[in-house]
Amino acid sequence: QNRRLFVSSVLLSTSFATLPTQTNMNMNMNVAHANEITWSPSPINKRSGITLNRAENTYNLKFITYLSRFLLSFDKECQQWWNTRSKLALASSSSSLSSSEQMDATTLAKQFGSFAASVEIGLQEYEGSDGAKTLMKLLLGRYGLVSMGEDMDLSSSFPSSSTPVFKSKQDEEKFKNEIKEAKRQIALLFSLLDVPYQPVEEITKLLASIDNASIKKVVVVNHGGGYAPGYGVPAVSFPKPDAAALDNGTGNNLNGDSDGDNKRKSKYETATGRATLRPSGRILRIDIRNRGFGYSYTKPPTVTITPPLALEAYNSPSAQAATAKAFIFRDGVNKGRLERVEVIFPGSGYDQNEMIKVQFSPPDVVRAEDGGMRCSADVVLEYELDEIQIINPGSGYVKERPTEVYVDPPPLTARLDLNDPMVVKKLSFDGTGFSGFGGKKMGTHNNNKPTMKDENEINSTGVYDPSSLNTKAWKMAKAGGGGGCVGRACYDEPVVAIAYPAAEVDSYSSFRSTKGGGKPQLPFWNGGPTDSSSLLSLLPGGIGLSYNDKLQKYELVANDQAIMNTDMMSITPGEPIDADFGPRGISPIERERTLTPGILTRFFFSGALCSSAAHLLLTPLDVVKTSIQTNPKKYTGPISTLNLLLEENGVPGLFAGWVPTLIGFFINGGISFALTEFWRSFYFDLAGDIAFDYEIPIIVAAAATAAVFGSFTLAPSEAIRIRSVAQPDYAPNALGVATRMVSDEGIFTLFSAVPAFLLKEIPFCIAKFGVFDSTTAFLFEAYPAAREDFQLSLYITLIGGTLGGIAAAIVSNPADATVSAMKKAKSDDGPITTFLYLFRTGGIRALTRGLGVRMGFYTILVALQFLVYDAIRF
Repeated sequence: QNRRLFVSSVLLSTSFATLPTQTNMNMNMNVAHANEITWSPSPINKRSGITLNRAENTYNLKFITYLSRFLLSFDKECQQWWNTRSKLALASSSSSLSSSEQMDATTLAKQFGSFAASVEIGLQEYEGSDGAKTLMKLLLGRYGLVSMGEDMDLSSSFPSSSTPVFKSKQDEEKFKNEIKEAKRQIALLFSLLDVPYQPVEEITKLLASIDNASIKKVVVVNHGGGYAPGYGVPAVSFPKPDAAALDNGTGNNLNGDSDGDNKRKSKYETATGRATLRPSGRILRIDIRNRGFGYSYTKPPTVTITPPLALEAYNSPSAQAATAKAFIFRDGVNKGRLERVEVIFPGSGYDQNEMIKVQFSPPDVVRAEDGGMRCSADVVLEYELDEIQIINPGSGYVKERPTEVYVDPPPLTARLDLNDPMVVKKLSFDGTGFSGFGGKKMGTHNNNKPTMKDENEINSTGVYDPSSLNTKAWKMAKAGGGGGCVGRACYDEPVVAIAYPAAEVDSYSSFRSTKGGGKPQLPFWNGGPTDSSSLLSLLPGGIGLSYNDKLQKYELVANDQAIMNTDMMSITPGEPIDADFGPRGISPIERERTLTPGILTRFFFSGALCSSAAHLLLTPLDVVKTSIQTNPKKYTGPISTLNLLLEENGVPGLFAGWVPTLIGFFINGGISFALTEFWRSFYFDLAGDIAFDYEIPIIVAAAATAAVFGSFTLAPSEAIRIRSVAQPDYAPNALGVATRMVSDEGIFTLFSAVPAFLLKEIPFCIAKFGVFDSTTAFLFEAYPAAREDFQLSLYITLIGGTLGGIAAAIVSNPADATVSAMKKAKSDDGPITTFLYLFRTGGIRALTRGLGVRMGFYTILVALQFLVYDAIRF
């Protein structure tokens, strides 16, 4: 930052973000609610390390520049600012057509960059993922109204006293479309954020309010398995509509508010569907018909299952025979009988219409009188999900984000033969029935086995109940009574079904009509010419969102319509778009802060301290310079003068006149710097919108005006100082010098050199401030990092002050020589007479006498002034 006090336009500051009363609607143009662009003190502080790009920790440049486009497209006050600045830029450009167009494009790009920088500053108030969510809510509240439904009830979105009145139905429809387009653009905008800052759920809810989509189809990705005949089809559950969270009827909206007890039925319907099953071609379980007897526990019978017909008859590579293992009771009344048959490999390719046989080897009887009987069993085929038929497509879903449909897993007893009395006996049917097993969701399983914390071990009171049917079925299955597994633990993957919504309008649909036909200008893709309209253009129809399930974020993509209707031939439909939406400048929009008495007082003391301290420090150089100017015959050069002064008066002689120097430049420095800031602010306000196009002339005018007032305060102290240096024995101290001068020559003698001081101070201040500001502005533009680095900014201040001091010394030296000649002794000659005398007797050399010392003096002086001033003024 240079020495001038600016505030940045923080377009998203706290005051801007306050939800509007929504009375400032432009019915014929775009929606906007702010009464004026909000101006706030810039939070950028090179001393505390707050930089312009701090917000980029959350918001990337694509988001920042597209948000800038959004504001310039939807905010009336931002549009007015842009149009005013664009007209001024066009008016100040070259009269040559080609040169004018080039300059206009460059100026507009720089103007947009400054606007984007201001937006980035405002984003510092909304950092982090929570900040992004808050920002999205505020933008929706301002530009998307509060109604998120498809049918906008404008009377509920405005206070009763400010409900908009439209001249025609067409105007009302246009107004609603602008709100819809604002919501669409906000969704596209926030899709530009990266994980984890992208508010995915909030975007989903917003898209639901735009799409209001219904389920069109359900694609079964994984058909699952483990279903048994006789249980019916599994229940299908669709998720609630995403838009339901925005519907006041549900008690929730995007702002996280709740209606509390005043809930009513949502206008959005949850989709419903029905599952159908089909044979999977695998064996689910083997039900025992006859347990036989005479088998040995240590040598159970071998089990042979006939291979599928597809394997025997057609040698199908996908068909495989199932395998199973038999288990025999070890003791008890059932000793030697078949306990259970466990399916080892379910096979594949079996058809429900073919005959599938299970054969057991005969018992191995040791004695003939013991006898024996071969056991027998039936095969039960496994079923899997075939398809999901849509009964009610529902409403309020998001087309851009397909959603998963939940299908109930197989019941707990799907692998248990409930027609087997021994199984039923072990389950101890207690009158509650077995219907509770169907559709029961399973707990978490590891390695296809239920954990000890399986939810089926816990009854409705949350207490483990070993007598419950769920627990007994779980234990039975764990023991291998029906295949050795339960429910979803019986197959590798659950059913995966994806529902795809469809809508008449979605994020790819633009609600703004394209006037004049033709392809929209999109310079951020085709590199076309930059003009005001192209910098304000937004993403057209055909550009929308697609949810990337792998990255867990929305992405900007184009469809076939966008490729056909625009110049984006290099974009592949469905592929993520990486676009550049414009430049972000290195400095924000700025304007002058209103100068309050407190600010002017701070400027006064900053200027007073820097000026008096610098002059006091350099008093020896000033004494050398004045001695050369007042007695050139005796004091011929800087080095010889310095040596001669030290011989005559010692070190104290080099500080002759330090008191009037300190007092005079304390007052003069304070008045000069404070008045320069005052008049600069005054002239900026007077110039209005064109002020920044004439920044340097305004600064020069302000410095010249301040110099007029400063001359009256500096003349008396300089008269006393010069007399003290020129005549060391004139009086013992500064007060004595002033008293004697007034006594001998009258009070006017202290002010008689004011005209000469005007000729000295006005060029001096013009050169000092003009060269300083021009130099620092150029250096800050060339080295933007210095704006945010305190040490680097002081280096630039030092360079600017050095050059400003050199220029000021050169242009003011003739007048300075005239003042020194007037005040070295009592004289009745005026400034003009003295000037002409010097020129007549000494020529140009007389008017430039002491210039070398003054250049060195003012180079150090002005550099120190601005260095100290920049360091302490805040």
